[in-house]
Parts: sequence; C-alpha cells; structure tokens
Amino acid sequence: MIGKKINCEKKKIIPPKTFSDLKPDKNEPDIQRQEIKQKDVYIYVDLNNYLRSLLVYSCIWDFSDLLKQIKKKTQTKFEKKLHFVVDFIKVSQEDKEKYITRSEMDFFSGSVIPVYLNYVLAHLLLKEGYPVIFSEDIDCDDLIANLAFHNNGVIVSQDKDYFRYTGIKNGEKHSFFQGAKQPYRTVEKFHLSVFNIKDRTYIDERIQRIWLNKQPFMQKKLILSEKREIQVKQIQPQLQTYNSYKEKDPLIYEIIILKIQYFRPNSSIGKIYGNISLLTQKIRQALYFELGISESKIEFISEYDQKNDCVVWKEYEVWPKENKEIIDNFLRFLIENKCFIQMPENVDEQFFVYIQQFNINLYIKSLLYFCIANQVPLIEFENGSIFNIKMQSFKDGQDYSKMDPLEILNLPQNMYNYKTKEIKNDYQKVCNTNIRKKKIFQGFQNKVDESYFIKYNVINQDKKKDVEGEQKNQIFLKNTIRFVQED
Repeated sequence: MIGKKINCEKKKIIPPKTFSDLKPDKNEPDIQRQEIKQKDVYIYVDLNNYLRSLLVYSCIWDFSDLLKQIKKKTQTKFEKKLHFVVDFIKVSQEDKEKYITRSEMDFFSGSVIPVYLNYVLAHLLLKEGYPVIFSEDIDCDDLIANLAFHNNGVIVSQDKDYFRYTGIKNGEKHSFFQGAKQPYRTVEKFHLSVFNIKDRTYIDERIQRIWLNKQPFMQKKLILSEKREIQVKQIQPQLQTYNSYKEKDPLIYEIIILKIQYFRPNSSIGKIYGNISLLTQKIRQALYFELGISESKIEFISEYDQKNDCVVWKEYEVWPKENKEIIDNFLRFLIENKCFIQMPENVDEQFFVYIQQFNINLYIKSLLYFCIANQVPLIEFENGSIFNIKMQSFKDGQDYSKMDPLEILNLPQNMYNYKTKEIKNDYQKVCNTNIRKKKIFQGFQNKVDESYFIKYNVINQDKKKDVEGEQKNQIFLKNTIRFVQED
C-alpha cells in the first residue's frame, strides 16, 4: 500500500540544525567531554564507497604509500569499535544492474583504480587489527544499515542511499525524514570529532540539503536530487550476522560458489589492448581446477565494440583444467605471450600512465591467482613485494620505447632479473606446490549461485559443441551480448 504524502501546508517541516549549531561548547567541562569520548562507539566504514576518500587518490598507484595512508587514517586515541565493511556477491537486482552500468561508465570516463585494491586494503586493515566484515546473504548497504541501527552506530560513507532506511525499535519508528528519530548517525568524511556530539543530535549536512531542496517526501520513495529517486528500505528487526575476512576469504568464496562471473573493463586503454581478464583466462581456468571445481563456469568479459562505440560482453563457458604449471609460472606465461604492453615511441603522458596501470593490473590479477592456488596471502607474498610497485613519472623528451614493462613492478630477484631479462621461479620455494588444494572451502560448493545479473540482447551466437569429451578442459565463446534494463 502506498503511503500518503506529507502535507506541508498544514504542518510546517522544520529543517534540522546544522553541524555548526551542534558543536560542543568550548566552555564545557573537560570531564564531561572525556566521558563522551570513553563510550564505545560502533563506526561502520563503507570501504568500497569510501575507497577514494580513505586514500590520497593521486597516490593509489604507489603501493608503497598504502601502508602509510592506512596508518595515518586509522591511528587515533578515540576509543571506538571501528569496522570496515566490504561488498560481497552482488545480491540484489538493483546492485547487479548498478554494477554493469557503472562498469561501462568507468570505461568511457577513464576512471580506474588498481585491480583488487579493496581486497588488498581489507587485508592491510585486518593486519592492523581492525575488523573487516561482509555478509553472504545481504548486500553491503543493508548490512551496514542493520548493524548501525541495532548498535546505535555511525556510518562513514559518501553514499546518500543510507538515508533511505527506516526501522522499528522498541515499538518506535526510526526514519530520517518523517518526523521520527534517526536510525543511526551518518558522516561523509572520516572526521572523528563529530562522534563526540552528545546523545545522537548530530545531523549530517547532506540530510539538511535534501530537506530544504525537496518537500514533501513520499513514504515509499526518497527524492535525493532532481534526477535521482530511490525506494525506501526497511531494516530487519533482528541484528544481522556477518563473516570476517579473518575467518573466510570472500574472494575465494565468490570464485567457488558463483556459476556466473563478470569481469568489468579495466580502463579506457582496453579499447586498444583488450581486457586483462581475457589475457588471464587460462590461468583462471587452472585455478578452478585447483579449487576443486568440476563443473563449467560462465564468464562474461567486457570488450570494446569500436564500430558502435560501446561496451559488449562476451559470454564464455570455461571448463576447469589441470595445469598447475601455468599458475606457478604465470610470469613466464604473461611474458612469452606478450601480455605486458611495451611503451610505443613518442608516447604521450596520458598513455604513459594508462600503459603502466594496465601492466600493474595484469601482474596483480595473475599473482593473486597464484597466491590463492598456493594458499599464500597476497600482501605477504615475498615479504610484501607488491608494496614495491611504483609508477614512474613522465618526463618530456625521454624515450620510453626501450623501457622494460616490468620495471615499475620492482620484482624480487628470485622472480626476474632486470639486467638479463631472465625469468626465474625461485619464489615457488615458499609454497608447498606438491599438495593439491582441492579441499579449499569445499563446503561452499553446495551453495552455487546461478543467477544472471540482468537481461541481455544476443548480438552474435557461436555454435556450442555438444560432445562432452570435447567440452572438458576447454573454453568456448558462446555469445556476444549487450545488457538491457529489465522491464
């Protein structure tokens, strides 16, 4: 049943006070402020949404700087219960559609961050002693809203979608907009001083802007701006359970239980050099076998359609194949197949940056597959060698055509000799490669998700072989598609 609109003429809606009106009085006794600080406050950081604000964006490709930034952001004497929450599998239809749309938008805008950066950060935060959590059953936003509501917490996120949530506690309704108490506090920036505000009176300035710009508010729909509306969501009455990165690796979980996986465009340079997920497909195929997967996987890999200037997604059926050698010698495979991009002559600054980003992403993705197969944490491989990665700055007039594509990776000597270009594999000694890892997360295989993201239009269809003997250990291109919105 659709609720009634608020009648603004009969009942005047008074906007909430701003943050500046609610700052503690400077003359307030120090003892009282100290009591507020000592209270445990649950703080939930939406890591995926907050990623670019948590870090200095201009330095995110300097992996050696990641540790410094994390420590700087999280070190504080303020007593708190700080949780970093990450996305797991795209659960809701809304999130699935958003994933496809944003992937294609990022491709054309040139927006790009290092592949699996949130995964690396999650493990760094975990190493620093902070809980990093996710849910197998509900999406990230729903989990954060639920935990913040039931634990009287604070949400750190730039996503205004958190204003949509309503909940009922002790028979009393909580909402941001209908004259009720707020379900939780929100803050746009990682600024801990706002958490010292007394008895939940802090008002996010974004809420005030929405109140002043758009009235009245519908009970079933929230108007965030002139162009955007979202559906109001109800918080579950029970406190949601969750998993910890410390207990379960969500990336391995996703690889095992998802029948269908989507590999988004890496950057605009993919228009020329393709999607790195296609270049690493054979390594991933071998990883499926190492994880004990016996059935085929469906992979949608995005590519650029130059003729129509759009992104198309090619549908592949990938059967697991035993090939431990390609995993353990992934660097040799990438080099011999000329997957790394060599700088062209007279390269401009923009392409100089894009090519370095492409090569870094290609290496990290392949290294991660190696680490999963050999049960070696990515951030601990070769004493954290990925944190030696550092992009070079562009200098006018310099010839980069003879630059080694692997130079920016600063690989350890037991992997690659930069002088002789010799590919080594001494790093394998740290891994127990003689033991098969087929039983990794074996229990997950009982929960296979076969759902598609959204409907699609088939552009080209390739004939699929029906002989099972020929299907095994193979990779088949099935369809080339364009995604369309559901009716």
